[in-house]
Amino acid sequence: MFFYTHVFKGSYMLHQDIPLPEWVTVKTTLPATPLPPLDTRAAIKTDRLVLRPTLASDLDGWHALRLQPEVMKWTGQGKPDPDIDWSRQKLKQRLSPDGDAKYEYMVCLADTGEMIGTAGSHMLVGELGWPVIGYMLRKEFWGKGYATEIVHAFLEAWWALPRAEADVEVERSTAVEGSDGKMRECIVAVTMDGNTASQRVLAKANMELVKAWDEADKEDESVVETLYGYVARRPELANCIFFAEMQISGPPLVAVAAGILGSAWAAGSIASLSLMVIPALKTAPESTAPTWAQVYKHGAALMPKVALGVALAYGYVAYDVRGRGGEWLGFAAAAGSVLAIVPFTLGVMMGTNTSLQEAAKDGTPGNDPRVNDLLDTWAWMNLGRSLFPLAGAAIGAISFVCQG
Repeated sequence: MFFYTHVFKGSYMLHQDIPLPEWVTVKTTLPATPLPPLDTRAAIKTDRLVLRPTLASDLDGWHALRLQPEVMKWTGQGKPDPDIDWSRQKLKQRLSPDGDAKYEYMVCLADTGEMIGTAGSHMLVGELGWPVIGYMLRKEFWGKGYATEIVHAFLEAWWALPRAEADVEVERSTAVEGSDGKMRECIVAVTMDGNTASQRVLAKANMELVKAWDEADKEDESVVETLYGYVARRPELANCIFFAEMQISGPPLVAVAAGILGSAWAAGSIASLSLMVIPALKTAPESTAPTWAQVYKHGAALMPKVALGVALAYGYVAYDVRGRGGEWLGFAAAAGSVLAIVPFTLGVMMGTNTSLQEAAKDGTPGNDPRVNDLLDTWAWMNLGRSLFPLAGAAIGAISFVCQG
């Protein structure tokens, strides 16, 4: 799986009704140059991967990557390296001093350190006028979600670099004005027609297809390829929680909304029993315990199902976000927090519940001191129980905002 640069470096050509690129000069921002030197760049870490600066000792893994025809098919070279000396020369371009002018990383498995690919921005002024992002991944690691994880992690690090204002000539379709009056900064990925795997990765990474065009090979103009330009735009901090900037959309967005609203509703419903129902029950001593038993019966039948539904919604979001390389642990924690009402009920409240149920069967009136004390104890325990889904709502909401 691959997108990086492409074979065709020649003239733009018209393809059916696809318009030619149209260039405009815009005021925007770009990473401040010079970029941080290679030896000062921190590794980028995800749950499964580490993206680190290139080392001279990476030659063997680099050569193995560049020997795979399925990977090299989509490169400017178009075919595997002829020998290890060729790979060595290519690797040298990624080391200081040449590599200092790029922002590229080697991709390694976090648990073993094995190098499985490369990713980064190899051109600060490339197709469509913006910096270009790309990756290469050994074929045996395709189809495991690594590519999406790589793109998400790299973009997060890329947007965190210091910025400088710049006047840039870019393709008009990429120019979107931000709230500050400047054009939103972009980074571009270009894929060739037929590279559907990388196109799916870019879509999962919330990169937007903005342009398709034909380009002829400058060495053989009879060879023409349709190219597709995708952009990711730098988030606007003031709007990071707006739907336009969110990294969650579609069914996962519905699920996270259900999780947040469902856990908040559960917290309110549980707390209302302590704050309103119990005081009301005490005003009718003759039926206090039996009425409490009926309330408990309905709650015991409903709330575990609500908690399970909310947890499944959060679990689905966590699975989706993890597959895209995002921060998913918050959603998993939200799910666990909501489900915690079940062990809390069984482990902490069971004794009080049993005593109140026995009082209901015996017909003990609510003005009996023992029943009154049990109700007060139950009310406080139940109020504490409501904090679990409340925490689930808060954790879910914070995790959602942090995806922006």
